[in-house]
Amino acid sequence: MDAARRGKWIGFLCLGVTTSTGMLLVPLIGVISAALILGEPLGMREVVAMVLTLGGVTLALQKA
Repeated sequence: MDAARRGKWIGFLCLGVTTSTGMLLVPLIGVISAALILGEPLGMREVVAMVLTLGGVTLALQKA
């Protein structure tokens, strides 16, 4: 396999990791949007869940 093909595969694999990790932020965006747009209550449970979610995404991105 030549260098150009290897580069394409490496880029494809890295893009897949970043995209799948970014999908973990969808619930976070949903909770924030519901609080801002619909006036849903944002309690301590939701805040802790968002912090844990962001922490997990941060750890996943550091490994990638």
